[in-house]
Amino acid sequence: MINMGFGKNKKIVLGLFMTIVFAVALACGAAEVTPAPAPGVAPAVAPAPAPVAPAAAPQAPQLPAAPAPAAPAIAPAAAPVAGPAPVAKTQPTRRTIETKAVKSTGATFWSDLAAQCGKRGGHLRLGNRVTEFTNLNPPTINQVIQFSITAEVLSGLVQLDPDLNPAPDLAESWSVSDDLQKYTFKLRQNAKYHTGRAFTADDVVFTYDNQLDPDTQSIHTKGLEGVNRPVKIDDFTVEISTAFPRASFLTKVVERASGRVMTLVDKETIAEIGQGGYNRMPVGVGPFRITDHFFGERLELEAARDTYYDPSVPCLDQVTMFNIPEFNTLIASLSTGQVDMIYDFAPQFWDQLEETPGIIVDTTPDVGFQMIAFNKRADRAEKIGIESAPWDNQEIVYAIGNALDRQKYIDRAFQGRAIPAYGAIPPGEKFYFRDLSGTSRKAFDLDLAKKRMADNGFADGFEVKVMTTPGNKVPLEVLGALLKEAINVTLIPDIVESSVYQPRRAAGEWEAFMGGSGGDPDPDDAIDDWFADGAKFNTYGYNDEIVNRLNLKQKASIDLDKRLEFILQISDRMDETFQGVFTHHNIQRNAYRDYVKGYVWIHALRQLGAVWLDN
Repeated sequence: MINMGFGKNKKIVLGLFMTIVFAVALACGAAEVTPAPAPGVAPAVAPAPAPVAPAAAPQAPQLPAAPAPAAPAIAPAAAPVAGPAPVAKTQPTRRTIETKAVKSTGATFWSDLAAQCGKRGGHLRLGNRVTEFTNLNPPTINQVIQFSITAEVLSGLVQLDPDLNPAPDLAESWSVSDDLQKYTFKLRQNAKYHTGRAFTADDVVFTYDNQLDPDTQSIHTKGLEGVNRPVKIDDFTVEISTAFPRASFLTKVVERASGRVMTLVDKETIAEIGQGGYNRMPVGVGPFRITDHFFGERLELEAARDTYYDPSVPCLDQVTMFNIPEFNTLIASLSTGQVDMIYDFAPQFWDQLEETPGIIVDTTPDVGFQMIAFNKRADRAEKIGIESAPWDNQEIVYAIGNALDRQKYIDRAFQGRAIPAYGAIPPGEKFYFRDLSGTSRKAFDLDLAKKRMADNGFADGFEVKVMTTPGNKVPLEVLGALLKEAINVTLIPDIVESSVYQPRRAAGEWEAFMGGSGGDPDPDDAIDDWFADGAKFNTYGYNDEIVNRLNLKQKASIDLDKRLEFILQISDRMDETFQGVFTHHNIQRNAYRDYVKGYVWIHALRQLGAVWLDN
């Protein structure tokens, strides 16, 4: 996000307003926004005034030039499988789509990118390191990889462009009142669901109601805090008002995927197959439609050019998303050409892939954090039988942080390809990020770590069972070895599949867990979703009143500098009071064959609208 300035006292972010429009807004009370992906346009309330365009990261990234990505919060790996099914088995069951060269429609930034495709049509085979696509229904999605898939199928009123600025999606334009509490969206009149039904303002209202319906069991309802029910003005105009200004309204509430809370769903399909059926086969207004889902094996998509509002997107005809949870099988599938592209791989395969002819390793920056967090829930004794624990003493938590040489940890666990973390705000959120290594109470200081352990009665260390997914097996082993050597703290691995990890973490049935976030383009994603009292991912019992109050202030602050001030205060307070230790920010790891062209990576969404195959 770019801070256009507008004078010393007017650093208010209104979303893709040009300077002249901003001036008119001050005079008239509301400004009509006709966003377009062109240079010189001020972005909306977005994650960072100076976003980082995707670019290849150096092998040993240095702050702040190589912002760290986040691996998916849940990165399961299960028993080996035989590999993806032969290509002959993966043809979609629906019609063959006629393709031909097209010009950009100018509808969105994807239009211009797709117009550059050297060849249209083709079938992309993509390997995903997940056992199953268990949940593709926006209200209950809790994995980065799952909502990156739904971003191909579903749409929102806005979408993030490659610089993380809100850009048009189903809303072709919008206006904002001068108090920033009322948004009026003009909807596209040629958008259709994959069933052929026209998309209208009624669908925006339904999506809001569906999120708040108790039967939906949404985990994202906090995202609608202070957001009033949408008002239909006419079939193609909808108004959404808020109880207070929301700094992240466009990037979190109505955005296509990473916000999730207002990702548009189809009421008719939900009525027909229910929420459970929608988990497996969602119907949307996106560039691809799902044709088949062979659960635990693959997901079939085809270009929805007959219903998508922009016929120039996508370039591909078909995409097959394979489930390949075992690392060796995933790497072999790419190396032998069974798949064209893979999302995520263990760091130990990095050098091997880079040295393999015909394979490109993509290390574009993501946003997120990784940590080890300790259970301090009020129901801990009931859940796991522990009345008191060493980590109840914050001095012991400090000691664990002081004992961790993060660079040594990163060198051993990730071959140096990660960035040390001391807080929740990732380097990808460049305006809000600060290197806290010099101020953190949990920075590496081995002598201080030993003193704190001794002064608090744990000179001989202690044991703690740490739950995580198979993808974190090696990092957990490295972390355990470092802490054992430094302060005799023994981490007992509790490796479980994602299908077990998620409900256990939510239920509090663990002593500590290793994991974190991904796809966080705005500080709200890192702070409000993880560390506020009652937050959807705050399953460890963290509740600090100062953080809660400051969080409300940063959410409502539309002055960039003021919001930054609150976030820095939150970061310091969390460093003092959070019962966990931030370890690192990952470097996102994607790889593909060199004939895959036009791949545009948008933080954690990994969309395929401009991909084409030169083979």
